[in-house]
Amino acid sequence: MASQRNASGARGAPRTGQGLSEPLMPNLFILGAPKCATSALWHYLRQHPDIYMWRKEMHYFGQDLVFKNKPRMTLDTYLGHYKDAGAERYRGDCAIWYLYSTTAAAEIAAASPEARCIVLLRDPVDMLYSLHSEFLYQGDEDIVDFAGALAAEEDRRLGKRIPPMCPTPWALQYRQVARFSEQLARYRAIFGKKRIHVVLYDDLAADTAGVYRDVLRFLEIDETFQPAFPVVNANTVVRSGAFRQFLRHPPRPVRAVGRLAVRNQKTRWAMGRRLLELNTVQVSRPPLDPVLRRRLQVDFAVEIAQLEEQIGRDLSVWMAP
Repeated sequence: MASQRNASGARGAPRTGQGLSEPLMPNLFILGAPKCATSALWHYLRQHPDIYMWRKEMHYFGQDLVFKNKPRMTLDTYLGHYKDAGAERYRGDCAIWYLYSTTAAAEIAAASPEARCIVLLRDPVDMLYSLHSEFLYQGDEDIVDFAGALAAEEDRRLGKRIPPMCPTPWALQYRQVARFSEQLARYRAIFGKKRIHVVLYDDLAADTAGVYRDVLRFLEIDETFQPAFPVVNANTVVRSGAFRQFLRHPPRPVRAVGRLAVRNQKTRWAMGRRLLELNTVQVSRPPLDPVLRRRLQVDFAVEIAQLEEQIGRDLSVWMAP
């Protein structure tokens, strides 16, 4: 039987005719962290013929993660996204908050005991600065000054000063998001070291093809496959904050008219993404204030030392001025 291209762009035998009555649970998880090139790796891996990937950020797992105005999908809906997977060895799920979640590791292990996990990490100071910029772009943050957003963490922990459109108020606890050693330890305790592969952002940026081969070697699939390596998720700002909010949270009458005018959900999503792109400008992020950088480095010194021991890497460059 001729192979067919799946929804992710890879090639594999169709599922029909294989005697499988329902989609299988994903067995490959890209866990995050945010702003550590998870989108890039997802894009590169979904091109491989042995991997089937649907869209990012489904966040089916992680019952402790509450997303405002976003009901959790059912198991049938979640597995339904994999119904078109064929003979690929891996069915992948990529979500940036799985690593942060305190419950997702156990939930994933219970649902997919033989799963393999990929964790992407980055200098926590750079990650947080980038995350703040991303939240500003999305409209989830309204304190433009990064130092001011950090200073607001305690108020926000108490439910104060939360931007009205922010779907993840808990993610505004910036320093907590970057506690990588604790998060990685949680997954290693459940999955063991051999089924978790750690990728450092700097390594992926410096040698994308080499790091990609390392990931394929970890997954034990054809490491000679060469995907396209476009730049993914460059730093962006919006042309109009009001238009961005309209696109992300259209009034109910507008949503109703949209559903009537364009009945296909995927087409509506594609149109929305295109409008977001037209409202977006790529810009260079200004350098982080060196005094604030040093203060955060001191805050994260113990964290970085613990992570060095966990992954067996010298991370002293993260402490450089």
